[in-house]
Amino acid sequence: MKWKTPKKILFVDDEKSVREVLSEYLMKTYQVIEADNGFDGLSLFVSEKPDIVLLDIVMPEMDGLELTAKILEMDPDAAIIVISGTGLMMDVVKALKLGAWDFIVKPIQDLVILDHAISKVCEQVEMKQEKKAFETLLKEQVRQRTDELRKTNNLLLQEIEEHKKTEAVLAAKENHYRSIFENAPVGIFQSTDDGQFIDANPAMANMLGYESSKELIDLTNSIPIGEVLYEHPDVRASIIKKALDKGDWIKFEVNFRHKKNHYIPVNLIFKIEWNSTTMTRYLMGFVEKRIKA
Repeated sequence: MKWKTPKKILFVDDEKSVREVLSEYLMKTYQVIEADNGFDGLSLFVSEKPDIVLLDIVMPEMDGLELTAKILEMDPDAAIIVISGTGLMMDVVKALKLGAWDFIVKPIQDLVILDHAISKVCEQVEMKQEKKAFETLLKEQVRQRTDELRKTNNLLLQEIEEHKKTEAVLAAKENHYRSIFENAPVGIFQSTDDGQFIDANPAMANMLGYESSKELIDLTNSIPIGEVLYEHPDVRASIIKKALDKGDWIKFEVNFRHKKNHYIPVNLIFKIEWNSTTMTRYLMGFVEKRIKA
């Protein structure tokens, strides 16, 4: 089997004859590094960073179990295959519990067994490397996405903060203009084209004898302004036509009907505006009492 990259095998065994035979066989497919004791094997593991460690359990000074434990302490993902004599199966069990990946019993009668064990571990190594690479890529994508979301969230928070500031300014302006509207000494109004008040300030209501702006506004919801305020309803239609022809502020001297049914001479100053949202016209203007000469 051909691998994506040549696999490096660290082979640790104190028996020279075994190392020579197995290394010669393995070198046909893999890069092989040899050590004849556990101490040198541990040193080569650190410096060479092999993909697979093949080690004998029975060795003097540092045996295979101790070497396995030390390697796995440094790298918990290290791929280790232990070699054991037929009478040492308890040691094999110990090695597997420590974290060894597989084992081979010696003497090895058929090298195909060795080849199969290493090939199987090579596949596991590559799968683990691919999984690790995928996890790294996934973590990076999550990190990038998290950064993007954090930046977007920060921008959104800034926009919300700016929006709040704008709303506060607009609210302050609205309160200011409303205060002027409510406390103005002259009448101020807005009305629809067909003759209902949209708004009217207290000065206008009081001028015409009404207790509140609401009373005046509610009245024109059922009776058009032309019939409520003018001597003749067609007067309103006439002055609106003149205002449309002029297209700007226009002033009229008219008589408005008081609530008690007498007439008050007033100056009516208004213009016609266009509401682009509702696609309708409306009137806005001022009313002041006219002093007779």
